[in-house]
Amino acid sequence: MTERVTEAEPTIPRFREHPAEAFASFSADERAMLRRYVQQAEALQNCGYFKGNGDLRLRIFNQKPEAPPASLSYPGEDLLRSLLMVLRPLHDSDEPASFARTRNMLASHAKAKGGEIAEEALADLRLYKKTANAVFSHSPFVIQEGITDEEGESESRRLTAKSIFDDYLYGSYFHRDEERLQRVELWETFPFPKFIFLQSAASFATIYLHLAGLVSAILDEPLLAAASEH
Repeated sequence: MTERVTEAEPTIPRFREHPAEAFASFSADERAMLRRYVQQAEALQNCGYFKGNGDLRLRIFNQKPEAPPASLSYPGEDLLRSLLMVLRPLHDSDEPASFARTRNMLASHAKAKGGEIAEEALADLRLYKKTANAVFSHSPFVIQEGITDEEGESESRRLTAKSIFDDYLYGSYFHRDEERLQRVELWETFPFPKFIFLQSAASFATIYLHLAGLVSAILDEPLLAAASEH
């Protein structure tokens, strides 16, 4: 007789199924910010950039002189701009319903609740922060950029994933910071930095959407509404 082996169903953490055991109640203003986070996440999820209109792909050819240059393919500038419009309010920590502020709010309510289930929630929230920070902790490429000052002195600096992301976001797409824009324009024929930028944006989107699941569970729990809302 052959024993049948079945895969175990993934277990949902208790703080997600019963968030009232892990978090102190939220005020009306706090719940409004949580609802805003979920709305922003829904807009991000429904963004056309992720609807299968082309994958992010970087093609690197051999180094022979006759070989074509490296090429980058992605869903296109129009869809990218639509993605960044909904990603930015979640990414910028100054925004009222950003990922960072929302995560910090949940962490403070877990600390206020206390107990074993709240500690599990705090561990998960710390992992969110660590994962978001790790997006910039490494890059698939090491890029050295040559810089020449007004006196003609040259030096090189290592471009980090964070500096590349910020230069594109705030130089090319928002704010139009002149110094950042000049750097981005130098990369137009060099697809590696933009690949890093797009890869980082997709990673952030995944993290921000995942947190929205926990936020939704909190909003669905009537026990977590402040007493004045009952």
